[in-house]
Amino acid sequence: MHTMMVAGHNHNARDAITEFNTLDALTTLFDNLYVLRNQILRGGATYGSSVNRQQLQDDTKILASLLPNFFDIMQANIHIEGWSKPYYPRVYIQSS
Repeated sequence: MHTMMVAGHNHNARDAITEFNTLDALTTLFDNLYVLRNQILRGGATYGSSVNRQQLQDDTKILASLLPNFFDIMQANIHIEGWSKPYYPRVYIQSS
């Protein structure tokens, strides 16, 4: 069943991109990233396994390109009320 869902998501993403429907394309992208995140954090992706490795590599590239933009947006809008405090304190590493 999961394979059918992923195939459906790919079809939906392709349709959204073809129709220039940015909202649906991004929603599908982030839904798929969230599924992969859950697989990694909840044990669905096993170290040394070949399952989902291409998807993991592709998603890592996507996140690597998006995260700097997310940080830029947050920095540019730091004055906006409603940003919650980070859950974890900043880590400082002393160089020797």
